[in-house]
Amino acid sequence: MYTRFPSLIVKTGSAGGSYDSDAQAFFTAAGITSTTEKDAWNTFVNSAKSAGYYSKFYGFWPMLGGTSSTCKYNAINPSAFEMVWEGTPSFTSAGVKSNSVSDFGGTSGDFNALAEGWTSTNSMLGYYISTPMNANELAITDNSFQTFISGYSVTQGLSNLGGIYNFVSKSYTNGCCILNNYIGTKKYYHQGTERATFTGTAVYYGGTIIILGDGSSFYYSSGRMSAAFVGDGLTSTEISNFQTHIQTFQTSLGRNI
Repeated sequence: MYTRFPSLIVKTGSAGGSYDSDAQAFFTAAGITSTTEKDAWNTFVNSAKSAGYYSKFYGFWPMLGGTSSTCKYNAINPSAFEMVWEGTPSFTSAGVKSNSVSDFGGTSGDFNALAEGWTSTNSMLGYYISTPMNANELAITDNSFQTFISGYSVTQGLSNLGGIYNFVSKSYTNGCCILNNYIGTKKYYHQGTERATFTGTAVYYGGTIIILGDGSSFYYSSGRMSAAFVGDGLTSTEISNFQTHIQTFQTSLGRNI
Protein backbone atom coordinates (compact mmCIF):
# COMPACT_ATOMS: atom_id res chain seq x y z
CA MET A 1 0.00 0.00 0.00
CA TYR A 2 1.28 3.49 -0.73
CA THR A 3 0.08 7.08 -0.58
CA ARG A 4 1.52 9.95 -2.57
CA PHE A 5 0.79 13.55 -1.60
CA PRO A 6 -0.40 16.15 -2.54
CA SER A 7 -2.51 14.50 -5.20
CA LEU A 8 -3.33 11.53 -2.97
CA ILE A 9 -2.75 8.47 -5.15
CA VAL A 10 -3.75 5.65 -2.83
CA LYS A 11 -3.27 2.06 -3.95
CA THR A 12 -4.59 -1.14 -2.45
CA GLY A 13 -5.75 -4.36 -4.06
CA SER A 14 -3.97 -7.46 -5.28
CA ALA A 15 -0.65 -6.30 -3.83
CA GLY A 16 -1.98 -4.25 -0.96
CA GLY A 17 -4.86 -6.13 0.62
CA SER A 18 -8.59 -6.29 -0.02
CA TYR A 19 -10.47 -4.02 -2.39
CA ASP A 20 -12.56 -1.08 -1.23
CA SER A 21 -16.12 -2.26 -0.52
CA ASP A 22 -17.68 0.07 -3.11
CA ALA A 23 -15.17 -1.02 -5.72
CA GLN A 24 -15.80 -4.68 -4.89
CA ALA A 25 -19.57 -4.23 -5.19
CA PHE A 26 -19.03 -2.89 -8.70
CA PHE A 27 -16.65 -5.73 -9.64
CA THR A 28 -19.17 -8.31 -8.43
CA ALA A 29 -22.16 -6.76 -10.20
CA ALA A 30 -20.36 -6.14 -13.49
CA GLY A 31 -18.40 -9.38 -13.47
CA ILE A 32 -15.01 -7.67 -13.70
CA THR A 33 -12.32 -10.36 -13.44
CA SER A 34 -9.14 -8.69 -14.71
CA THR A 35 -6.79 -7.97 -11.82
CA THR A 36 -5.27 -5.10 -13.81
CA GLU A 37 -8.68 -3.45 -14.24
CA LYS A 38 -9.70 -4.11 -10.65
CA ASP A 39 -6.49 -2.68 -9.25
CA ALA A 40 -6.78 0.40 -11.50
CA TRP A 41 -10.34 1.18 -10.45
CA ASN A 42 -9.69 0.40 -6.80
CA THR A 43 -6.78 2.84 -6.80
CA PHE A 44 -9.03 5.51 -8.31
CA VAL A 45 -11.75 4.92 -5.70
CA ASN A 46 -9.33 5.06 -2.78
CA SER A 47 -7.66 8.18 -4.17
CA ALA A 48 -10.99 9.93 -4.78
CA LYS A 49 -12.18 9.09 -1.28
CA SER A 50 -8.94 10.28 0.30
CA ALA A 51 -9.23 13.55 -1.64
CA GLY A 52 -12.83 13.95 -0.45
CA TYR A 53 -14.76 14.14 -3.74
CA TYR A 54 -15.88 10.54 -4.36
CA SER A 55 -19.29 11.19 -2.77
CA LYS A 56 -20.00 13.96 -5.29
CA PHE A 57 -20.58 11.49 -8.13
CA TYR A 58 -24.14 10.41 -8.93
CA GLY A 59 -22.88 8.11 -11.63
CA PHE A 60 -19.54 6.96 -13.01
CA TRP A 61 -19.19 4.52 -15.89
CA PRO A 62 -15.50 3.43 -16.11
CA MET A 63 -16.09 1.21 -19.17
CA LEU A 64 -14.29 -1.88 -17.88
CA GLY A 65 -14.54 -5.49 -19.00
CA GLY A 66 -14.77 -4.88 -22.73
CA THR A 67 -18.40 -5.94 -23.26
CA SER A 68 -21.78 -4.24 -23.51
CA SER A 69 -22.79 -5.91 -20.26
CA THR A 70 -19.78 -4.91 -18.18
CA CYS A 71 -19.59 -1.37 -19.56
CA LYS A 72 -23.21 -0.58 -18.68
CA TYR A 73 -22.67 -0.55 -14.93
CA ASN A 74 -22.60 2.58 -12.81
CA ALA A 75 -19.63 1.97 -10.52
CA ILE A 76 -20.95 4.37 -7.86
CA ASN A 77 -24.15 2.35 -7.40
CA PRO A 78 -24.22 -0.81 -9.55
CA SER A 79 -27.93 -1.34 -8.87
CA ALA A 80 -28.95 2.02 -10.33
CA PHE A 81 -28.64 4.00 -13.54
CA GLU A 82 -27.22 1.39 -15.89
CA MET A 83 -26.27 2.53 -19.38
CA VAL A 84 -28.65 1.18 -22.03
CA TRP A 85 -26.89 0.67 -25.37
CA GLU A 86 -28.70 1.40 -28.61
CA GLY A 87 -27.55 0.01 -31.95
CA THR A 88 -24.30 -1.95 -32.07
CA PRO A 89 -21.44 0.01 -30.49
CA SER A 90 -18.08 -1.77 -30.33
CA PHE A 91 -16.64 -2.68 -26.94
CA THR A 92 -13.00 -3.44 -26.12
CA SER A 93 -10.74 -3.11 -23.11
CA ALA A 94 -10.16 0.47 -24.33
CA GLY A 95 -13.84 1.42 -23.91
CA VAL A 96 -16.87 1.87 -26.16
CA LYS A 97 -17.11 3.35 -29.65
CA SER A 98 -20.03 4.24 -31.94
CA ASN A 99 -19.93 2.82 -35.45
CA SER A 100 -22.98 4.58 -36.87
CA VAL A 101 -25.64 7.15 -36.05
CA SER A 102 -27.68 4.37 -34.45
CA ASP A 103 -25.05 3.67 -31.79
CA PHE A 104 -25.21 5.50 -28.46
CA GLY A 105 -25.91 4.99 -24.77
CA GLY A 106 -28.32 6.48 -22.24
CA THR A 107 -28.92 6.09 -18.53
CA SER A 108 -31.78 3.81 -17.57
CA GLY A 109 -34.38 3.85 -14.85
CA ASP A 110 -35.50 7.02 -13.15
CA PHE A 111 -32.21 8.94 -13.37
CA ASN A 112 -32.86 12.67 -13.35
CA ALA A 113 -30.01 15.12 -12.89
CA LEU A 114 -32.26 17.64 -11.12
CA ALA A 115 -33.59 15.04 -8.72
CA GLU A 116 -30.04 13.94 -7.95
CA GLY A 117 -28.93 17.46 -7.06
CA TRP A 118 -28.26 19.70 -10.07
CA THR A 119 -29.24 23.33 -9.45
CA SER A 120 -28.51 26.64 -11.16
CA THR A 121 -25.31 26.79 -9.12
CA ASN A 122 -24.33 23.12 -8.96
CA SER A 123 -23.56 20.54 -11.64
CA MET A 124 -20.78 18.49 -13.19
CA LEU A 125 -20.75 16.39 -16.37
CA GLY A 126 -17.81 14.92 -18.23
CA TYR A 127 -16.01 12.10 -20.00
CA TYR A 128 -12.65 10.65 -21.04
CA ILE A 129 -12.32 9.91 -24.75
CA SER A 130 -9.54 8.94 -27.15
CA THR A 131 -9.84 11.53 -29.92
CA PRO A 132 -11.09 15.12 -30.36
CA MET A 133 -14.67 15.73 -31.50
CA ASN A 134 -15.18 16.26 -35.23
CA ALA A 135 -17.81 18.67 -36.55
CA ASN A 136 -21.34 17.74 -35.44
CA GLU A 137 -20.17 14.89 -33.21
CA LEU A 138 -21.80 14.68 -29.78
CA ALA A 139 -19.82 13.22 -26.88
CA ILE A 140 -22.14 13.67 -23.90
CA THR A 141 -25.34 15.53 -23.01
CA ASP A 142 -28.36 15.62 -20.75
CA ASN A 143 -31.45 14.73 -22.74
CA SER A 144 -32.73 18.31 -22.67
CA PHE A 145 -29.52 19.41 -24.43
CA GLN A 146 -28.95 22.14 -21.86
CA THR A 147 -25.54 20.74 -20.95
CA PHE A 148 -23.36 19.04 -23.55
CA ILE A 149 -19.95 18.76 -25.21
CA SER A 150 -19.73 18.37 -28.98
CA GLY A 151 -17.69 19.12 -32.06
CA TYR A 152 -18.63 22.26 -33.97
CA SER A 153 -16.23 22.66 -36.90
CA VAL A 154 -12.87 21.42 -38.16
CA THR A 155 -11.19 23.67 -35.58
CA GLN A 156 -13.69 24.17 -32.75
CA GLY A 157 -15.68 22.31 -30.16
CA LEU A 158 -18.96 23.56 -28.72
CA SER A 159 -19.83 23.26 -25.04
CA ASN A 160 -23.09 24.20 -23.38
CA LEU A 161 -23.57 24.48 -19.62
CA GLY A 162 -27.09 25.04 -18.36
CA GLY A 163 -28.08 26.62 -21.67
CA ILE A 164 -25.04 28.92 -21.86
CA TYR A 165 -22.68 28.08 -24.70
CA ASN A 166 -19.03 28.72 -25.45
CA PHE A 167 -16.47 27.51 -27.97
CA VAL A 168 -13.15 25.80 -27.34
CA SER A 169 -10.40 24.56 -29.60
CA LYS A 170 -11.13 21.15 -31.09
CA SER A 171 -7.89 19.98 -29.47
CA TYR A 172 -9.56 20.50 -26.08
CA THR A 173 -12.32 17.92 -26.65
CA ASN A 174 -10.40 14.67 -26.10
CA GLY A 175 -9.02 13.16 -22.90
CA CYS A 176 -10.76 14.28 -19.71
CA CYS A 177 -13.32 17.02 -20.41
CA ILE A 178 -15.56 18.47 -17.69
CA LEU A 179 -18.42 20.97 -17.61
CA ASN A 180 -18.32 22.19 -14.01
CA ASN A 181 -20.65 24.50 -12.08
CA TYR A 182 -19.42 25.06 -8.53
CA ILE A 183 -21.39 27.59 -6.45
CA GLY A 184 -22.35 29.34 -9.67
CA THR A 185 -18.83 29.53 -11.12
CA LYS A 186 -19.16 27.80 -14.47
CA LYS A 187 -16.11 26.49 -16.32
CA TYR A 188 -14.98 24.01 -18.95
CA TYR A 189 -11.88 21.97 -18.11
CA HIS A 190 -9.69 19.95 -20.44
CA GLN A 191 -7.12 17.65 -18.83
CA GLY A 192 -7.39 19.64 -15.61
CA THR A 193 -6.85 23.05 -17.24
CA GLU A 194 -9.57 25.70 -17.47
CA ARG A 195 -10.34 26.40 -21.14
CA ALA A 196 -13.62 28.36 -21.08
CA THR A 197 -15.98 30.17 -18.72
CA PHE A 198 -19.74 30.67 -18.92
CA THR A 199 -21.52 33.89 -17.97
CA GLY A 200 -25.20 33.93 -17.05
CA THR A 201 -27.68 31.86 -15.08
CA ALA A 202 -27.57 28.14 -15.72
CA VAL A 203 -30.96 26.49 -16.35
CA TYR A 204 -31.40 22.73 -16.23
CA TYR A 205 -34.40 20.59 -17.10
CA GLY A 206 -33.07 17.34 -15.71
CA GLY A 207 -33.46 14.03 -17.45
CA THR A 208 -31.11 11.25 -18.43
CA ILE A 209 -27.48 11.38 -19.54
CA ILE A 210 -26.68 10.38 -23.13
CA ILE A 211 -23.23 9.54 -24.51
CA LEU A 212 -21.68 9.00 -27.95
CA GLY A 213 -24.55 10.56 -29.90
CA ASP A 214 -28.32 10.65 -29.72
CA GLY A 215 -29.49 8.61 -32.70
CA SER A 216 -29.62 11.64 -35.01
CA SER A 217 -27.86 11.64 -38.35
CA PHE A 218 -26.01 14.77 -37.25
CA TYR A 219 -24.72 13.54 -33.91
CA TYR A 220 -22.56 10.53 -33.22
CA SER A 221 -19.09 10.39 -31.75
CA SER A 222 -16.31 8.50 -33.50
CA GLY A 223 -13.97 8.55 -30.48
CA ARG A 224 -13.61 5.64 -28.07
CA MET A 225 -14.98 6.61 -24.66
CA SER A 226 -13.31 5.12 -21.61
CA ALA A 227 -15.24 6.93 -18.86
CA ALA A 228 -18.35 9.06 -18.35
CA PHE A 229 -19.41 10.72 -15.12
CA VAL A 230 -22.00 13.06 -13.62
CA GLY A 231 -22.39 14.67 -10.22
CA ASP A 232 -22.10 17.77 -8.08
CA GLY A 233 -19.75 20.62 -8.95
CA LEU A 234 -16.10 20.21 -7.96
CA THR A 235 -13.78 22.77 -6.38
CA SER A 236 -10.68 23.79 -8.33
CA THR A 237 -8.58 21.62 -6.02
CA GLU A 238 -10.90 18.67 -6.58
CA ILE A 239 -10.68 19.20 -10.35
CA SER A 240 -6.88 19.08 -10.11
CA ASN A 241 -6.90 15.96 -7.95
CA PHE A 242 -9.51 14.28 -10.13
CA GLN A 243 -7.39 14.92 -13.22
CA THR A 244 -4.41 13.25 -11.56
CA HIS A 245 -6.50 10.30 -10.46
CA ILE A 246 -8.35 9.67 -13.71
CA GLN A 247 -5.14 10.04 -15.71
CA THR A 248 -3.47 7.50 -13.43
CA PHE A 249 -6.46 5.18 -13.89
CA GLN A 250 -6.40 5.44 -17.68
CA THR A 251 -2.61 5.19 -17.90
CA SER A 252 -2.55 2.00 -15.84
CA LEU A 253 -4.91 0.49 -18.44
CA GLY A 254 -2.96 1.79 -21.44
CA ARG A 255 -5.79 3.97 -22.72
CA ASN A 256 -4.59 7.45 -21.73
CA ILE A 257 -4.00 10.30 -24.17
